[in-house]
Amino acid sequence: MTLNINLIASRQAERHRRLKMMRCMVYGLLGMATAIVVMFAWMTVAMRLTSNQIDECEARLNAPELVTAIKRVNFLKQEIASLEPRVDLLQKVHDSEQEWLAVFDHLSAVTPADVWLTAVSSKRDQTSQVLTIRGCALSHRSAGNFMLNLKHAKWCGSPQLNFTQLTQRGVGQEVVNFEILAPITRPIGSDLT
Repeated sequence: MTLNINLIASRQAERHRRLKMMRCMVYGLLGMATAIVVMFAWMTVAMRLTSNQIDECEARLNAPELVTAIKRVNFLKQEIASLEPRVDLLQKVHDSEQEWLAVFDHLSAVTPADVWLTAVSSKRDQTSQVLTIRGCALSHRSAGNFMLNLKHAKWCGSPQLNFTQLTQRGVGQEVVNFEILAPITRPIGSDLT
């Protein structure tokens, strides 16, 4: 009988242990189910909040004043893109104008006091550009000094005397008419095409 009592006690202890384990498992499953329900509820709320934010953003994006502003911006972008070639051309023209002003400033600076210029013209072909300078001087030496001054200019290649002609101006006063061809080292406005 002692054997039976010990078996009953051990069976009861085993059953007790199993019941305790089952309770732990049930509580664990209930805890997991609760966690899943809480997480599902949290995700549902987060999805609804995000959906509401998306709806608000879409409503703002589709607002008539914003749609009008976006159309205006797109129109202005197209206008800017269509005007860029013209702006580039105008910039090149402006740069060319600055180069010509520098040439004329230099011509003015190197012209001796007894020389005056009557005409300046430019002729350009595919690869070169020549400045034709016509003027009058009180002497051949003054015309030669002017030509030497041109020779030292950065923009000018080696100038060539095309002609000189001694003419009478008034009573007893002779002047030397001259024409000088001054090649321009870097053609001005060559990038305007």
